[in-house]
Amino acid sequence: MMSRLYRLLTRLLLPLLLLFTWQRILRRPAYRAHWQERFGFVPRRSDRPLWIHAVSVGEGMAALPLIRQLRERHPDLPILISSTTPTGRTLLARELAGMVTQVYLPYDLPGAVRRFLERSQPRLGVLMETELWPNLLRVARQRGVPVMLLNGRLSARSLAGYRRFASLFAPALAGLAWVAAQSPDDARRFAELGATRVSVQGQMKLDLQIDAGQRARAASWQERFAGRRVWVFASTHPGEEELAWASLSTLRKIEPKLLLVLIPRHPERGDTLA
Repeated sequence: MMSRLYRLLTRLLLPLLLLFTWQRILRRPAYRAHWQERFGFVPRRSDRPLWIHAVSVGEGMAALPLIRQLRERHPDLPILISSTTPTGRTLLARELAGMVTQVYLPYDLPGAVRRFLERSQPRLGVLMETELWPNLLRVARQRGVPVMLLNGRLSARSLAGYRRFASLFAPALAGLAWVAAQSPDDARRFAELGATRVSVQGQMKLDLQIDAGQRARAASWQERFAGRRVWVFASTHPGEEELAWASLSTLRKIEPKLLLVLIPRHPERGDTLA
């Protein structure tokens, strides 16, 4: 019953999602490129790629070691990477230039996810961290596409939220081929929510190799700021930076050399903040 209601509601939301997408395109130019992919209109292919979904930058960073190992061990394996944010897509494009094909994952509309899977024809789906989209997982199961969740994390707060709609999310989790959780607590929560094949595999971001150039730049910044306390205000949204800026003069009475580092969630806002 809940699944049918969810499908009905998502269909009814289509006009609002079209309006939402149009507003995003107007306000943030980065969303203009490939906007039609958010409705499932991805390029058609028949090479049965391995499909990996990494929502944004954090999930993309976690996926990098896996993708590089796959490329090294299976150089002929076609890989399709889907993202949700332009920043996540840009990161993966920079780090994996020429190694993979990229698209945006569609909204969780029945028609959009069906179109996405019909056009991309994946042999296997890999979702990073906590991507539980009922329509996507239901249609994948109907089409015989196995889907697994890697680097899975589920906080106690998120578990409580999902439990309110257990009849919707429990079947989605039960249909996953495998859940590789970050910790025993994460594994227990996924099992409580309905996942049947769960194991603890650790944090994939710890497998990320930092190249010598990045280490050298980090050492340069550390040398430049030696002896100063640094306050990093990261992943910020409009309006939040003003809060940090307003607090800085007060904090400098306690720590005169305090350095504030602002890192906006969306890099394209950097010039405006500067």
